Amino acid sequence: MPLRLEDDAKAREKRRMRQLWLRTTSAVGIFWGVVPFASLPFINIGLTDTNLDVTAVVVFSLTLFPASVLALWHRRIACIWLTACSILLLASVTTHMGHYGAAPLIGVCVVLLVTVVLDIVELCRWPGALEKL
Repeated sequence: MPLRLEDDAKAREKRRMRQLWLRTTSAVGIFWGVVPFASLPFINIGLTDTNLDVTAVVVFSLTLFPASVLALWHRRIACIWLTACSILLLASVTTHMGHYGAAPLIGVCVVLLVTVVLDIVELCRWPGALEKL
């Protein structure tokens, strides 16, 4: 009997840790997505920007913050949304790889990290961020 209780406690602790990682990833996405979301009206289009670049910036600005909030309740929809945005963002960045400095590439890497972690969490069927354990 004591062995069974230990196993239940370990399983519960494992679910809590997975839930903590999901909450942390969502929080990083929320914090990282607030600035582009708030600065959307101030986007400037340069002479060398293509339609793909402008579309990627607008979609990214409208995606990371709301999708990270949505991931707290509806993770699958948020994963699909973030994955589509990441593909568009990667397509835009790879066309102008030599023109960017370090800051935009770090921003893209954070978006990709949030997307990959949320996709892995969804594929592994971890508990939801707001589920009662």
